[in-house]
Amino acid sequence: MLPSAQRKMQRIRLQVGALIAGACACTANADHPSSIGPSTDPGSGRGAGGGTGAPVADGGDHREADSMRVDAALTDVRGSMDGGIFVIRNEAAPTQTECAGDLAALGTNRLLAGGATPARFAEAYNGELMALSSPGPFLLALTGVNETTPSGWIAVLGALGRAAGGAVTFGGTRAAIPFSMSAERAIRIDPSGAQFVLSFAPSTAAIPAVSVALSGMLANACSSLSQAKLRLLLPASAGVVSFHGSTVGELMGPPTESWGGNAAAAWPLELSGTAQEVYAVGIVDAGAEP
Repeated sequence: MLPSAQRKMQRIRLQVGALIAGACACTANADHPSSIGPSTDPGSGRGAGGGTGAPVADGGDHREADSMRVDAALTDVRGSMDGGIFVIRNEAAPTQTECAGDLAALGTNRLLAGGATPARFAEAYNGELMALSSPGPFLLALTGVNETTPSGWIAVLGALGRAAGGAVTFGGTRAAIPFSMSAERAIRIDPSGAQFVLSFAPSTAAIPAVSVALSGMLANACSSLSQAKLRLLLPASAGVVSFHGSTVGELMGPPTESWGGNAAAAWPLELSGTAQEVYAVGIVDAGAEP
């Protein structure tokens, strides 16, 4: 609020308070006439000395004038409020809660294929995804998320496997890639080489990936990665892998992406959605809880 506006509102409050107090005082005096002067016999209208007492004013005119002044002052206050003086905005960012173990462990079963993914493969991928009983074909772990410097910001990706007590872990080779994170915990990985596999076991064979790019918003306490977008490259060598009653190559069609210095040597697999937090072990500490 501007200083001039503050002073104006303070004067208005004082004026309203004084007027209301005056109005109350007038009302009180009207209800309880002063004892100074001749008393009045309520029945006869005469004073105690036998003469006719002076009529006691009921304060009606004063109360009406004071009431009008109070209404005018309140109208001024309302007008000031309508003018926007009392607009209050809280633009501070919400407090961030640290993530357990300085780690975000995220499942991928809510990341659906689409975008530039060849349509037949996207349909097959989403069908296999819906049939999974695990939190996804691969696990995404973001380490160092409580830190303010990027030295510990490493994303780890690999096939998702089962662990004791209902936990999940990495089931095979994993890839580790640096990521960037803004003050609002916006996560980003520029296109980077990353060799790991997507496992839909036991229904189908593992599918290799050779590159990843990622963006998303990490929620408070690392409960999810929302607005997540991943772009994986699957190498042409994966074309012979059986998948969804067919093969990757038949579902993908001719390779369209460059990889390893070769043109048309890979396929794009674009995923989007929300990656939910999972209970994971063995991410950075040889099997202990994160």
